Amino acid sequence: MTILIEGGITIGGQITIGNAGFTITSADILGAGYPIYQDTTPLGTGGRDGFENTAAQNNLIQGYYADNLAPALVTAISNYVTALGIDPTNSQGYVYNVTWAAGSTISSGLVKLGFYNGSGDTTQSYVDIQTIDPTDTDYQIDNSNSGTSLVGTFLFPATFTIYSPLTDKNGWC
Repeated sequence: MTILIEGGITIGGQITIGNAGFTITSADILGAGYPIYQDTTPLGTGGRDGFENTAAQNNLIQGYYADNLAPALVTAISNYVTALGIDPTNSQGYVYNVTWAAGSTISSGLVKLGFYNGSGDTTQSYVDIQTIDPTDTDYQIDNSNSGTSLVGTFLFPATFTIYSPLTDKNGWC
């Protein structure tokens, strides 16, 4: 059993107490949602409602990108990742637990999420999200893009909490 006290308490088996994470809603995306590379289709007006993966993607570098985030969301994510020792200005991807909105293919799972806070200009802020297929355990390899995405529909609002152990999945390109 592992106990980690760092902005919350984590007790093995991915059970976390405290440090509640953050939620992204469609209203938090003031810009638009876009596909990263191929096999991802943004959903809703301006791609703000979520996304659909139409094929499994390797290396966790494809997925969904949303820009110009609401200032309150930028602050919430910046505070959350900073408390974890993650730099909110480098858009580095980490593994997160996620709970998706009703109507999604799965209700909860894992994602690689990268965040950039716009260095004080929220119009320059963005998130990159790639779903993770947990049957390909390569997602657990730190400092690599290894892993495979899930095919399906993934809708907002979605709530994200950091995966334990902290797993750096590199950048996006």
